[in-house]
Amino acid sequence: ILRNDANGAGAGIESTSTAVFRDNVIADNDAHGHGGGLHLSGGSAELFGNTISGNYAWGSGGGIHAYNTAISNVVGNTFLDIFADAVGGGMRLSGLTGTYLVSSNLFAGNVAVGFGNGGKGGGFRVDGGSPQVISNRVVDNRVLDRGGGFFLGDTTGAVVAGNEVAGNWAAYHGGGMEALATDGYYANNLFYANIGGESAG
Repeated sequence: ILRNDANGAGAGIESTSTAVFRDNVIADNDAHGHGGGLHLSGGSAELFGNTISGNYAWGSGGGIHAYNTAISNVVGNTFLDIFADAVGGGMRLSGLTGTYLVSSNLFAGNVAVGFGNGGKGGGFRVDGGSPQVISNRVVDNRVLDRGGGFFLGDTTGAVVAGNEVAGNWAAYHGGGMEALATDGYYANNLFYANIGGESAG
């Protein structure tokens, strides 16, 4: 799914139904809205083993943007060199409920700028539900606000375990990550060489 352009969201694919995305290459797409590569709105979705690279969104979620979608699994994907003008450089998941798994993915070289509302989550940003963020590699992402590697927004009971978060940069807080929620379980993560303008980690 290569080199598509959309005046709205989802230059590569726009989905409002039930779908499983497996082993696709979604690259070099340009959306003048959310979801440069893939935009999900409603329905349900799972993503396994996709390579998502070089996409651009004039909104949020340069690689993938999902809103009010029943996401259960984002596993074993590569998010590489993706750019979002708003939040969630590689991926933005919002309005989610229940428990969902973000595991064994690579987020590398992604950027969120945050024009208008402050970029949050250079690698990815998730809001809603109870994310299980496990065994991801989150490296060399950039954000012009908070959460250089990733940003956990309005979540409950998040589990963040076994991740490598390294070499990320945030202009303000959380070079490696930032979480708004006060609850959650964090174990066996490796954070190193992250830079935050006001606080690292």
